Amino acid sequence: MGNTLDYIAKYDTVYGSACVGMFVIATVYYYVLRPRSTISSIVGPPLPSWIFGHMLQLMLPLQYGDHEFQWQKTYGPVYRIKGCFGQDRLMISDPVAIHYIFNTTTFDHTPILQHTIYLIEGEQSLNYVQGNTHKRLRAAMNAGFNATAVRKYQPVFENLACELYDSTITSSLSATHILADAIGASLPSWVLTAASYLPTSAFTVLRKTRFLSKQLGSRIIRDKMDAARKGLDVDNDIYGSLLIAGQLDARKSAMSGDEIAGQTALFLLAGHETATNAVSFALLELARNPAIQEQLRAEINETLGAVAYDNMPLLNAVIKETLRLYPALPTSERIALSDAVIPLNGPVTSSEGEQITAIPVRKGQLVTVATASYHRLASRWGNDSDEFRPSRWIDGTVRDGDIIGPYANLGVFSGGHRTCLGWRFSILEIQVLLCELIGKLSFTLPADSDNVVRAKCVGLLTPTLPSGEKGLMLRVNKIA
Repeated sequence: MGNTLDYIAKYDTVYGSACVGMFVIATVYYYVLRPRSTISSIVGPPLPSWIFGHMLQLMLPLQYGDHEFQWQKTYGPVYRIKGCFGQDRLMISDPVAIHYIFNTTTFDHTPILQHTIYLIEGEQSLNYVQGNTHKRLRAAMNAGFNATAVRKYQPVFENLACELYDSTITSSLSATHILADAIGASLPSWVLTAASYLPTSAFTVLRKTRFLSKQLGSRIIRDKMDAARKGLDVDNDIYGSLLIAGQLDARKSAMSGDEIAGQTALFLLAGHETATNAVSFALLELARNPAIQEQLRAEINETLGAVAYDNMPLLNAVIKETLRLYPALPTSERIALSDAVIPLNGPVTSSEGEQITAIPVRKGQLVTVATASYHRLASRWGNDSDEFRPSRWIDGTVRDGDIIGPYANLGVFSGGHRTCLGWRFSILEIQVLLCELIGKLSFTLPADSDNVVRAKCVGLLTPTLPSGEKGLMLRVNKIA
């Protein structure tokens, strides 16, 4: 440290002195003046690094959960970890605590997440706005994402699933391409062409996506309004559904055309990676479990005529089990907007040996909702919670409890006022694609042990090859 400060001072005495002063002030504040954390008595794993805390172990293990799942087994569903530079964080997989965090306005996005959403999606995005504005937009947008609206896209998804089957046979397209088309199919057709000009470089995305997306959205709205004035049907995509809902709703809660246009980045960028990865992990687990794959294929073949996907018990059990073991966002951060007391499902033992039944936190406290860990709680999912067993969703192993999210009591689509609005959209995509693929193709593991697939968090939980490349290798055969 002394050599570093001397180096700074050598080239700029004023700047070097300022750095020394800042370092001293920060040190005194951290160790002397900073208020004692209200969670300091919560136990947790030993600190590996003051600079990185537990972040490297949490986010960059060889396989996601190598450390986190063991921490849960050792310390329980609530424990304390360190962020960078000694920052205290609560890791929470307790269902009662998660329910409280999701369903109270006391906790919301962290400032860093808010800023990232602003850079990519803009200040009008449903993901960005807060308070009464968020409530109003969310209520208005339900018209485009409720069960009735989503069912309109089933034929589109089925056509795209057929394309995916054909491309699998010819090896010309990836699941990501098809699922991106599924998202685009709910938009005006010309958007796909325009969207090809959206930037792909990460840094360029942050600079330009927001602006280009708003331009796209504004053009869509203009075209829709012109078509409506000519008496044409515009209720054939999300934009049309929202515009019509706004025209029918004379209340101030209706979305303006400009606000609908402001959701374009959200519509274009959200969803397809989540569904792609879910289908990939489902195929991986079905390849590992050929008996379950055969049972699912039999269920698919028994379904004749118009398919009612929600009435296929094994299909939906496979989807639920896949999303349980491989949630797209294995963790989500929240910050306390005011002082709060987090209730617990059961007591935790403090470092002083006391039984804690609720945890007081101060305004500004970071908490991490450990969704992937919650999905592996033996008390909630059974003693074999680390295993892929879809039958748990059929035989009564899974019990009702505190409602965590909108789908199967899982946290994969978040919950409360931040519930993913397009969750029905994603589930229908996955249902349609799995039926098409498993009904016509068989998937087995390759003999090459070098193609071991690991789940890694690369923004989202993603299947990853030993080379570090995203994806998985499976042997695919056409069903005779």
